Amino acid sequence: IDTTRTNAVAISPDGRLLVVGSDESVIELWSIPERKLLQRSQWSYDPPQYLAISEDGELLASGQYWGNVKIWSLPDLTLLNTLPSSGGFMGTVVALSPDARLLAWSCWEPAIRLWSMPDGTLLKVLEGRADHVSALAFSRDGRYLVAGNTELNLWSMPDGALLKSCGNYDVETLAISSDGNLM
Repeated sequence: IDTTRTNAVAISPDGRLLVVGSDESVIELWSIPERKLLQRSQWSYDPPQYLAISEDGELLASGQYWGNVKIWSLPDLTLLNTLPSSGGFMGTVVALSPDARLLAWSCWEPAIRLWSMPDGTLLKVLEGRADHVSALAFSRDGRYLVAGNTELNLWSMPDGALLKSCGNYDVETLAISSDGNLM
């Protein structure tokens, strides 16, 4: 794996697949146990910036530099859908709900878009108070979505009600513990 141009990586929940997104608008799918390249996809300039794999390991979402989101099937790396940009750019943050029915994404803006998966129907736009969203994470039970940048916002799912907001942070990435007690 050439890591000199790597923008994003994701590991499947079973630990068998590694997905690598690079500056050359490439996504590679690797078998971890075999240390072997399984699939490779390349397209015109729009490098993947963020990657998210569904809990069942069957869907991959790639947030692209110019604001699009690509939805792929795994392990064959077939492009299923491309969701259009909201007009933002500079990297699109993505998160898939544990049941892979919801995709949350934001493109360098305060709004978060919720899409149904894998068909890509826009369900709701959540308006945050931060200047932009730099990290997203669903709780393991799918009941909550956390968004972060200069503040953390906690949303209930799927209704999208803002439950809590707190500031004075510099959040670049988010993770929620499997029991939901730590972030």
